[in-house]
Order: sequence, then structure tokens, then C-alpha cells
Amino acid sequence: MTSSEDNKALVRAAFEPWDQGDSAPFFDIIAEDVVWTVIGTTPVSGVYRSKRALVDRAFGPLLERLEGPLTTRLIDVAAEGAKVFLRFQSTGAARTGQQYNQVYCFAMVMREGRIVEIVAYLDTELLARIFSSPPGSPRGGRRRAPPRRPPPRQCPRRRPHKGSRCRASVR
Repeated sequence: MTSSEDNKALVRAAFEPWDQGDSAPFFDIIAEDVVWTVIGTTPVSGVYRSKRALVDRAFGPLLERLEGPLTTRLIDVAAEGAKVFLRFQSTGAARTGQQYNQVYCFAMVMREGRIVEIVAYLDTELLARIFSSPPGSPRGGRRRAPPRRPPPRQCPRRRPHKGSRCRASVR
């Protein structure tokens, strides 16, 4: 069994190249059948039961909305036994011009030198705002108009009456 320090060193060494734009070493230590949870109620929140599912249904749609690659910076790595906690920051811009300055905390479980479980904690409101625009929206794209509200209900008799309830509509 791998110790806390070994797990911490492995994750740090795999993540550090991402600071220079190379995420491959980090993804190489993630098991193909990883259980990856993205918290919240955003369009990409949920549980993914493989690395491929996560890339196709979460990372892909996010990257489609961004104006180029993200700049990533390692903040901290901590470990206790098989549990490893990774904090990092990613910055970039959406195609709409909105800034994407995200701080993540990955709570991970290691087994035999591989990451087998990840829970991703992040600013879900920021993520939801990025997903509120269609993929590939150009800079300065139009904002969606708010939904129209239905007109207020009218008295069936169309006569003025006292009180907050119309007696004509009560049977």
C-alpha cells in the first residue's frame, strides 16, 4: 500500500506540468473507470463513471465555450492515507468575453498509484454563467432576453371590485 507522502508526491509530480499547459501526466494517473463527481446543479454537474464520459460530457462542453486554453496554477496538495486533496486555480475567458477565474478542490482516492475517485468542488455559479451562453458564442454576443411573464389574471366580469379576490371567480 502506498503511503500518504507517496500519493501526495505522485499527484504533485503529475499535476505540475499542467502549470505549463500539459495536463496529460495528470490524466495519465486517473483510472479509466474513475468515478468523478462534479458538485452542484450546473449542466455538467453529476457523476461520471469513466474518464471518457467526463471528457466527452463535461470538459469538452466547457472547452467549447472558452476562448483558448486555460492557465492553471497549483495551490496545494495534502494527503492522508489513500485520500489526496488538490487545490488549484484556472484562469481564462469565455468566448463571450466573460472571465473564467475558477478555484478547484479535488478530493481524490488513490489505489495502487491511480486516482479511482474524484469529487470536484468549484464555483458552480461561475460555471453556470459560462454555460448560460451557447457554445461558440462570439465575443460581445447578445444576451438572452428574460422570459416573458403572463399577464395578470383579470376579473371575469371585467368590473371593479373590492378586496383582493374577485367574487365572480369563486363558485
